[in-house]
Amino acid sequence: MTAVTFRAEAISEPRYTGLLTVAPSAVGDVEALVERFDDYREQLATLVGNVVTIYRAAEDLPTLDPGDDAIRLLHVSDLHNNPQGYDLVAQLAADFEVDVVVDTGDISDWGTTPEAQLVERIDDIDAPYIFVRGNHDSGRIERAIGRQGATVLDNEATDVAGLRIWGAGDPRFTPDKQEDDDDDAQRQVIESFAVEVDDLVAADDPESIDLIALHDPGAAVELEDDVPLVLAGHRHEPDAVELGSTLVLVEGSTGGAGLRGLQGEEATPLSASVLYFDPGTDELVAYDSVTVDGFGGSAVRIERHVVDRLDGG
Repeated sequence: MTAVTFRAEAISEPRYTGLLTVAPSAVGDVEALVERFDDYREQLATLVGNVVTIYRAAEDLPTLDPGDDAIRLLHVSDLHNNPQGYDLVAQLAADFEVDVVVDTGDISDWGTTPEAQLVERIDDIDAPYIFVRGNHDSGRIERAIGRQGATVLDNEATDVAGLRIWGAGDPRFTPDKQEDDDDDAQRQVIESFAVEVDDLVAADDPESIDLIALHDPGAAVELEDDVPLVLAGHRHEPDAVELGSTLVLVEGSTGGAGLRGLQGEEATPLSASVLYFDPGTDELVAYDSVTVDGFGGSAVRIERHVVDRLDGG
């Protein structure tokens, strides 16, 4: 029956069943993508490993060396189901010998059961894993992450690697990528949530908190001068913003904005950051921005930033 009914041309005619809004991107050049993706992941892992080794061994770094006793935190965000993103997280965690990983959400696209199976890759990461929900993550995804031994924060704090980390999940669940953050309703939700976050942190002894993990940096606007550091994502573009004495570090997309990013004319870079904290004061002293070219690229860039020079360039 197989020999009689098999049609080779059917392989190039993928079928999709599911949410209508996903259909245009779900039925792209699947055959070419599958053939190239595994090879690319393997090649990129070797490239990243070599660059990190050279970077850490260099004696002429342009800025300070945080020292071997520094607390190392890996900040990742917006993996959006990309296996390559998980590869990068695991490799950076190992190569930089980080003490903790903080994921600021959107690890999935739609929050579905099949996507929940992908988070099993967290078990490959040899460091405590802290997660806050993004607007693409469902309760199902949160529970699946918790089953991997990760710590899911939602309006609460945890102590890990000598740091006290407070986190809150995004109040929205808007997996439709057509949702616009500039929409009045979306802005109002985040503005209200920002006030709520400020109240919750104020009730939880803010002086003891070393950093806050949120998904949308817009939720941090009321925290000015309340805490030293906020980590966020959501915007798929790295940024550093000072709110008085509060530094907000926005991560890009560690998953290159997900597999959909592989089908665009210009691939979104994968990005993550390694943060260094003084073990005596728990203050952030420097961070390394890691950027990897998107699918098909070949460049890995690591740039060190010293925190007390942010305002001076």
